[in-house]
Amino acid sequence: MPPCATYTLRQLRAAQAEVDVDFVLHGETGPASRWALHAVPGDRVLLLAPDAHLAASSEGWEWKPPAGVGQVLLVADETALPAVAGILEELAAQAAPPRTLALLEAAHAGDVLALQAPASAEVVWLPREGAAHGQPLLQAVQARLPAAAAVAADSALDEIDVDTQILWEQADAMADMAGAAAGSGPLYAWVAGEAGAVMAIRRHLVRDCGLDRRAITFMGYWRKGRVLD
Repeated sequence: MPPCATYTLRQLRAAQAEVDVDFVLHGETGPASRWALHAVPGDRVLLLAPDAHLAASSEGWEWKPPAGVGQVLLVADETALPAVAGILEELAAQAAPPRTLALLEAAHAGDVLALQAPASAEVVWLPREGAAHGQPLLQAVQARLPAAAAVAADSALDEIDVDTQILWEQADAMADMAGAAAGSGPLYAWVAGEAGAVMAIRRHLVRDCGLDRRAITFMGYWRKGRVLD
């Protein structure tokens, strides 16, 4: 079986049967990056994607905030930027989008992108500039959402070994978050990037801050030192 990997469609032009897929190049360290480095016009790829004509199909669609959310926290490194860009564009198209904070990590200041976001959204870029992967993100999350003085007993968190397991937890889209006005009320968090960093942020948000796990999506897109493609 040929190598395969999961990527976000950055743009879809159905009428032209065209899609845009953004790659983060990281050398000859895995099949996907290796393919992107050497791809030339005319190379063949096989794409599998959700069918928009099937209303009940939600496979491959991980942006599912519970109804009634008043605040959104987006936390991502460069591997999740295409997904975050799409999320921000969707929020910008809403008449009354929730208050949104996007914390985005990139390798260098020169990697910062112009994103379409709601006027009420705050987009914060965090260039690593040599720092460890995920360190700027974790520090920013801890600064913006300090640990609670008292955390509910049900905030206990099972640990996941990100070296042997894939960290992938979806929010409960059916969770009862109703009653919140736009810009206030329950928080929904969407966290994606290097699995070790996502795990540390997961630990802080749930265990230290006591946030409702039903309203948080955690996704380890990749693991430093491992090839997941």
